[in-house]
Amino acid sequence: MKTLLIHPSTHLYIGQNLLTTKRLLEICGHRRPILIADAAIKDLYAKDLANKLNAPLLTIASGEKAKNLQSATSLIDDLSKMGCDRDTLLIALGGGVTTDLVGFVASIYMRGIPLILIPTSLLAIVDAAMRGKN
Repeated sequence: MKTLLIHPSTHLYIGQNLLTTKRLLEICGHRRPILIADAAIKDLYAKDLANKLNAPLLTIASGEKAKNLQSATSLIDDLSKMGCDRDTLLIALGGGVTTDLVGFVASIYMRGIPLILIPTSLLAIVDAAMRGKN
């Protein structure tokens, strides 16, 4: 695994099988992880990752139609009902819509909570995850 420091608060991890290593658990630290994934990859990766992290799994609709204020409000309502606080860590697993939406929610929930982006498409990597919007 290779780690690049992009910004003092932003690290980029590059390597194979990163989701199967203990590194992600180390990054989570004492925080309570909440995994938010695109519905299209729920069965492919998200359920397994949520189990490994012992984290609740929230899903959002696939595609651009999910990038709206109603989706953000719904996620915020879910986080509030789950009792999420400043020690909560949001983990976004999906493409650009997922990383954009979850990044926005993380930035406004309780004036900002920690966020990990796990992009699953090239566009999500270069557009949303690499200090683009989030």
